[in-house]
Amino acid sequence: MRGIRMLLVVATAGAMAYPTARAQHHVTAETTPQGPYAPRLGNIMILQQIRHSKLWFAAAANNWELAEHELDGLKQGFGNIAKLFPIIYDVPVAPAIRALDENEIAQLGEAIAARDRFKFAGAFDKLTAACNACHQVTKHAFIVIQQPISPPFNNQSFTPGPQDPSGMSGHPH
Repeated sequence: MRGIRMLLVVATAGAMAYPTARAQHHVTAETTPQGPYAPRLGNIMILQQIRHSKLWFAAAANNWELAEHELDGLKQGFGNIAKLFPIIYDVPVAPAIRALDENEIAQLGEAIAARDRFKFAGAFDKLTAACNACHQVTKHAFIVIQQPISPPFNNQSFTPGPQDPSGMSGHPH
């Protein structure tokens, strides 16, 4: 019983001290949001960079379903950034994300729907430029995104393949 009482005292003291200690830390763009899963901005951006690259290689391989899937992932990731990090270095994020959705993301969606690689390449370059412009404004000019040169993963084929719901595609494991 004495051990439980001591544990409760320590837990209560820690809970009371936490807000004060938290308030003493300088809040930055990398502050982790609260919740059951609280990703850092950098973690989400790494996923965005992977999706950006996979989007390019999917379109290059005429795998328009994969391209659409990766574009949806980019939309969701940008939405998460706007929700979890509404202001990054004094820059409101929602207007930038809204502009991306209405312009570069919409143009990419149109190119994917039309299965037009030429239109896709132009829209992709505009998205890449928008990413770099955002990095400039949010004091991350040292992060420069470009058209990818090689696929991000060597264990994924970007060419469209047969649709096997088991994922086995006839290959023994």
